[in-house]
Amino acid sequence: MTIVDFVALGIAALIVLAALYKGFIHTAFSTVLTVICVALSFLLIDVGANVIHSNEELYNMLLYYTEGSEFIVDSETSRRDITTISNTELEEIIQKSGLPFHISKEIIENVELEAFASEGVITLGDYFNNTIVNVFINLFSFLFWFITLKVVSAFLLNWVDYSFNLPKFTRFDALYSIAMSLFHSVLVLFILFMICPVLITMLPFDFITEVIEESTFAKLFYESNFLLNWIPGV
Repeated sequence: MTIVDFVALGIAALIVLAALYKGFIHTAFSTVLTVICVALSFLLIDVGANVIHSNEELYNMLLYYTEGSEFIVDSETSRRDITTISNTELEEIIQKSGLPFHISKEIIENVELEAFASEGVITLGDYFNNTIVNVFINLFSFLFWFITLKVVSAFLLNWVDYSFNLPKFTRFDALYSIAMSLFHSVLVLFILFMICPVLITMLPFDFITEVIEESTFAKLFYESNFLLNWIPGV
């Protein structure tokens, strides 16, 4: 087990302990509110992303510091027009780049659809740059909305609990609370592990990649993260 696994277990344990203290009804409401916050955050991604896109100076700064084209091993390849690159060549270039799977998938999709053609973007290096930056912007937009909505909803739920004293079941409340909190903790961990592609891409230190690759929890919550599949690259 790695430090990532211990942190994940600690977070799950805190959620379970809170559920035992608050009871099943409070835990159930909290879990449902988390699901609603996730759904609303996906719907609001464009709102947050458009704020950054509208600031040309900020967007260009992100492109400059991200330098996605540096992940292409051959500098000549990075300057090639995407229309001259076959699907087989693109897959080989992506594989050699070492980029996280979810970002690689978005790059392939954007190249195939020529997603940035209307912006005058034609080279493979620029497609790497624009896709990586857009994935990060959309991911941070999602996380911003989720944290904001979750804080507000948690405050309202605790206010309701304080005002009306949500009841506990007389039998099996602890058992139901644990079951619900385990589901809640799984969802929370999926959300937290969404930050992994940013860490791997922006902090290319070997130990970070090694810790994530050796983590048992990362294999579940990062490599099979269904939420990341819904983060767009445009």
